[in-house]
Amino acid sequence: MTDFEAPTGPDSDRHEFPVIGEPLPLELLNTAHTWEGEVEESLTTPAALRDWCGAAVGSIDLAVTAADLAAVLRLRGAIAHVVAAARAGHGVDVEAIDVVNDDLVLAPPARRLDRLGGGLVTVAGPAPTSIAQVRGAVAAATVELVSGAVADRLRECANPPCGMVFLAGHGRRRYCTAWCSNHDRQRRFRERHPRSVE
Repeated sequence: MTDFEAPTGPDSDRHEFPVIGEPLPLELLNTAHTWEGEVEESLTTPAALRDWCGAAVGSIDLAVTAADLAAVLRLRGAIAHVVAAARAGHGVDVEAIDVVNDDLVLAPPARRLDRLGGGLVTVAGPAPTSIAQVRGAVAAATVELVSGAVADRLRECANPPCGMVFLAGHGRRRYCTAWCSNHDRQRRFRERHPRSVE
């Protein structure tokens, strides 16, 4: 298991999940990632989803039900298909597109018009205030991610036991985090120098 932990709410158990500063769809996708060939599921309860929303989205203390969790997991599955298709450069299942599009209409406004002095400006919209709005925000970010100019920078971590997906800021980035880079470097050193590590 990697060393990622979620902040705990005042009345929740401790939940662990990766939040590594990636675009929102990848943060959700990475809540079920592989480590040494085993899937590590972080969103196992409504409370875990609530804590993830606080850490990844900034929506604190949302009311979350089992049905909300099921809907978010369905969206995450669709995002997995859409991101895999974008990475591979091939078509995606229509059902996955439909799930993303169905949730897209739930998004809170990303921008709003406001006054500044005597003129008008656009400002960021409010943080999601419900799980439905979180789903909408994730769906909207998914559309931007896979249809924009950055889709070709979607990568899977090069550390063999890790399966997290990230958006490379430059063409040379190979690891999701510095921790994975260091872990892989140590593994390769041990392979080259088997007697020096006991």
